[in-house]
Amino acid sequence: MRSRPRLLAALLPLLALPLARAAAVERIERVLAVVDDMPALLSETLALQRLKPYGREEALQALIDELLMLREASRLREAAPTREEEQRAYDSLIAKLDGAAVLADPEALRRIAWRQSVILKYIELRFRPQIRIDEAELQQAYAEQYAGRTDAPPLADVSKQLLEQLQVRALDKRIEGWVAELRAAARVRINPEPR
Repeated sequence: MRSRPRLLAALLPLLALPLARAAAVERIERVLAVVDDMPALLSETLALQRLKPYGREEALQALIDELLMLREASRLREAAPTREEEQRAYDSLIAKLDGAAVLADPEALRRIAWRQSVILKYIELRFRPQIRIDEAELQQAYAEQYAGRTDAPPLADVSKQLLEQLQVRALDKRIEGWVAELRAAARVRINPEPR
């Protein structure tokens, strides 16, 4: 009988070892904000900071904008990305991180990749077809860019490039307006930093 308590005493630290390891790996997440009942997580905010030169507040605001756009975009079934599109988006995020990829949370990056894939697909389906650049706008852009230059290329040589620039500018303007509308109608609660 005496050997049983000694054996049990000897095994207790070994039994506790896996529990200690599990506790060390345990992930603790923080909700930095709530956007119409959707959490804006610390892990995703940190991942966005690594992807772009954002400060913490800028990254949180970008995440809030993405969550608002996702809510709207996910209503359109056609905006759901394929696995290949999602993987390409994830690979693109990893490429942006370069050597810092090991510091990033892969789960947060996957969520960001999926969310951005949905949003981009939605934008392509909803807004891109509405963008129309007429000849007068193209002429004006050419005049602004090449005004007074003797070495200005013919309009025909640069029209495709100028057209793409004008389309991107118009699309950005539409997206900014859309996000402003979403923000105006949203309930956003920023949680205070813990002390």
